[in-house]
Amino acid sequence: MKRFTIALTALLLVTLATAQTPQNQKNAPAQTPQAQQPATPAAPTGPKIPQAKTQEELKAYQAVAQITDPAQFEAGVAGFIAKYPDSELNSMLYQHAMMLYQRANNADKVVEMGRKALIYNPNDPVTLASLASILGERTRTTDLDKDERVADTIKFANLALQNIDNVTPPPNATPEQIAGAKAELRSVAYGAIGMANFTKQDYASAETNFQKSIDVFPQGPDPAIYLRMALAQDKQGKFKECAATASKALQLAQPGTVIAQLAQQERDRATKLANAPKPPAPASPVPETK
Repeated sequence: MKRFTIALTALLLVTLATAQTPQNQKNAPAQTPQAQQPATPAAPTGPKIPQAKTQEELKAYQAVAQITDPAQFEAGVAGFIAKYPDSELNSMLYQHAMMLYQRANNADKVVEMGRKALIYNPNDPVTLASLASILGERTRTTDLDKDERVADTIKFANLALQNIDNVTPPPNATPEQIAGAKAELRSVAYGAIGMANFTKQDYASAETNFQKSIDVFPQGPDPAIYLRMALAQDKQGKFKECAATASKALQLAQPGTVIAQLAQQERDRATKLANAPKPPAPASPVPETK
C-alpha cells in the first residue's frame, strides 16, 4: 500500500492537533489527535478549527484519542458519535482511524474510514486525496465494481485539488511548510488520477497526470510515480521515453525494494525494444504494365 502518512498528512493531522491542544495537554503524544478546548467564539480568520462544544465532549473525545488499536479505536469512535452525532470532531476521529488502519496494512478499512470521514467533512482535501490515492492503487481491471471505483478516485482527487485552501494550517507551520504540504497534496491527487486513467487503459492521460504529479512536487520525487509513468509510456510504445523514466525510478528507489526491481526490469525491457532494429518498410507495389 502506498504511503498514507505522508509529510502532508503529518503536517495537517499531527502539528494541527498539537496546535489545538489545551495548555494543560501540551505534553500529550504527538500521534494522538487532540481537540481544542471549548472556547468563546471569536471572529473567523480562516478555515474553522474543529472543537468540542462542552468539557464533557472534550473528555469523551480525548478518551477515544488515546486508543491505539484500530479496531478498538473504531469502536470508540462509533460510541462517541452515538453520543455526539453533531460533533465537529467526528471527521478528525475517522481521519485518525484511517491512519491506524494504514499502519495495520488494512486498505479496505482505510477506504471505509475515509468514506465515513467525508460524511462529516466532505471537502477535506487530506481525506479526499488520501482516499483517492488508495482507491486508485487498489482498483484492478478485473474488479466487478471497477467503473465505480475509478469514478470515485477521479471525483475525490479533483475535489481535493479544488479544496486545497480549505485546510487550516497550524500556527507553528512556516509558509514554506504549508506551501510544501499543499504541493504534496496536489501531487498525490494527480497521481491518483493517473492511476485511474491507467486502469481505464487511457495511457496517454495517465502519462500526463503522472507528469503533473512529478512537476507540482519536485522536492519530493516518488519512484513509484516514475515507474507508473514508465509503464504508461511502454503501453504507448514510447520505449525510449519509457527507458529514461524507468531509469529515474531506479535512481530514486531504495536498492532491493520491489519498486527498484520492477524499475530495472522495465528499463531493460524498454531499452531493448528502443534499440531493436526496425523492420524494413514494405516494398512499393510495382505498377502493372499493359
